[in-house]
Amino acid sequence: MSDGRFQGWYYKQRTGDYMLTFIPGRAADGPFVQMIDSNGTRRFAMPDFHVRGDTVRTGGCVFSPTGLHIRLPGVTGDLRYDGRKPLRSDIMGPFAHLPMQCRHGVVSMGHTVHGRVTVDGQTHVFGGGSGYAEKDSGRSFPKSYLWLQCNDFTPPCALMLSIAHIPFLGGAFTGSMTETIRESCDAHVHLRLTQAGRTILVCESDRAACERRI
Repeated sequence: MSDGRFQGWYYKQRTGDYMLTFIPGRAADGPFVQMIDSNGTRRFAMPDFHVRGDTVRTGGCVFSPTGLHIRLPGVTGDLRYDGRKPLRSDIMGPFAHLPMQCRHGVVSMGHTVHGRVTVDGQTHVFGGGSGYAEKDSGRSFPKSYLWLQCNDFTPPCALMLSIAHIPFLGGAFTGSMTETIRESCDAHVHLRLTQAGRTILVCESDRAACERRI
């Protein structure tokens, strides 16, 4: 964007061992779509970018909370999202009322994905696969952060965790709420939740998405 700000949406889906993510966004160098799958990542420069609510139209693509219409070089497909699970409140909590360099939002903690996407001639069918969607906007990402997301746990549950270094009023603090950036779409996560010293949930997965900037 010409004023140095950015916007981006993150749409992740998985079927079996195949993970596919689309990130439509716009920044100082113009609009783009980034694609990440189990085989790597690629970035497409886009000719335009139109936003209405959480629906993005760019080039021949549509990204929305109800599904995706993908028309990119070597990548085409249509996906439908059912049973979306939005949060009951703003995930920024009290930070939502403060001047922050980056704002984060969860569009859906989990939903089922139906449809198919063809990547370089190989078609991937999502017949009830799992999905997740979120968004970010602001001036810049924190100089250091950890982000973790997974909704493929046994037993079933959904997790999104973000911890970041946040500048505020001339100082900085570490807040729970995107040098070197490391990311994985097949991270192992072991989750244990306790309350008053008592374990209330234990679950793990080899299908977590993880990103950190150090």
